[in-house]
Amino acid sequence: MSNFWPRGTANRTLLEPDKRESTDPPRLPAPTWYNSQSPSASVAAGVAVLDALDIASSSMNNTYIQKALSDVKLGVFAGEPLSVLYKKWPAVFDVTFSSMVAVGERTGKMDDMYNAIAKFYEEETEESVAALTEMLEPIMIVFMGGTIGFILVAMYTPMFKMGEALGV
Repeated sequence: MSNFWPRGTANRTLLEPDKRESTDPPRLPAPTWYNSQSPSASVAAGVAVLDALDIASSSMNNTYIQKALSDVKLGVFAGEPLSVLYKKWPAVFDVTFSSMVAVGERTGKMDDMYNAIAKFYEEETEESVAALTEMLEPIMIVFMGGTIGFILVAMYTPMFKMGEALGV
């Protein structure tokens, strides 16, 4: 695709499906999990919140999430609480995430709260993947049964025709 289309962030955002700007909430909570895991590790290591948000923003591939994180960073620089800033981007950060960040702000233990958020969303992601896998299992069984049935019919049909031709 890169050989045919001009390079640039505007073209990349429009043409690549994972980088299109969307107001739809994510299907799997993986972006939220990553957005909580990255600042968690940074804040626990003693990195300032603004730098942690900058690191999280630069490590994301989705331009919509990058814009949300940079907007949150600007709001923190202006002195607004993180939970209020996260609530402004409901397509990226859901209500649970914002509420847990608000609790972390009130208790003063943001690194612990980010760890709890990351663990919560990691478990939720694993449950979603397990549910998708469970839904695919019956489809795979039917497909395998059809394939095996086709192979059996393809193998035995010539044998029966030869038996008919020989008069057996």
